[in-house]
Amino acid sequence: MTNSYLTELGVIHGDMKPGNILIFPSSTETLIPKLIDFGYSSMALLRDDKLAIGCTWGWAAPEWTGRLFTLLEAKKMDVYSFGLVCLLVTFGDRFSAEMRSDYHCHDSLLQAIARAIDAELGAFPEQARQVAHFFTSALSEDPEQRGDIAELLESISQA
Repeated sequence: MTNSYLTELGVIHGDMKPGNILIFPSSTETLIPKLIDFGYSSMALLRDDKLAIGCTWGWAAPEWTGRLFTLLEAKKMDVYSFGLVCLLVTFGDRFSAEMRSDYHCHDSLLQAIARAIDAELGAFPEQARQVAHFFTSALSEDPEQRGDIAELLESISQA
């Protein structure tokens, strides 16, 4: 995915959400997502650079506060937003930004995700485990527990 490459270059998108991802057909009958709208993006030249990150309500990581972030902190916020986009793509409107606001705590959101995974993949326990790992990693409240986008995509491609 484009964002994985961008983060290697020190670019943070800062506003990953469904409206900023376009889907194009390819010659191999697969679909290619392309990230657009870099209005909130930032670039770090050095690892310790501080970045101002924008966000859209409902798609931001829980630690977003409007303060400055290191490159690693900002990457982890993009991972969280990416996880939310994948949640919507995987399970539909059950997990839209408006519906997620009904969950009063992070644990209740994770429980709802676990129920959705069980309902969709209960007959396939190994795939269900991999999908659950993907979402618990991408959507961890603790940014240090989140993988990076490339790792997450690799882990889920085997499901």
